Amino acid sequence: MYLKLMNEEQKSAFLEEAYILAQIDGTYTAEEKAMLEAYAAEAELPLTQEMKEVTREQVKTKIRTLCGTREHKIIIFELLGMALADADYSEKERETIEELAETLGLGRDFSKACEEKISSYLRLQESINSLVLE
Repeated sequence: MYLKLMNEEQKSAFLEEAYILAQIDGTYTAEEKAMLEAYAAEAELPLTQEMKEVTREQVKTKIRTLCGTREHKIIIFELLGMALADADYSEKERETIEELAETLGLGRDFSKACEEKISSYLRLQESINSLVLE
């Protein structure tokens, strides 16, 4: 949704972190894969093998050095969107996102607020789909 506001290096770092998050709970669902592919398309970047081989610490360092507060907020928001997409927001995913928000200086309150907004949006979308498609 907001990746176009970031430069290429920032988008690449986001995709690396998104790939790590998609697998953090030991499952890589079809919904997470689809979201990752959609993010890559939005970022206008391919998902490369190099992106899949970086460590979490390397990615966190990139994000801290390449991004400002606005980009940090975008990253947390978009990661939450992906984590919530499969309707199975694991405790490991939550811990990972909250820890990253803390590391980036945003705090848990920001990640919780994003989680609430995205959950509300998903419920609204489901309700609209029921109204129109059923």
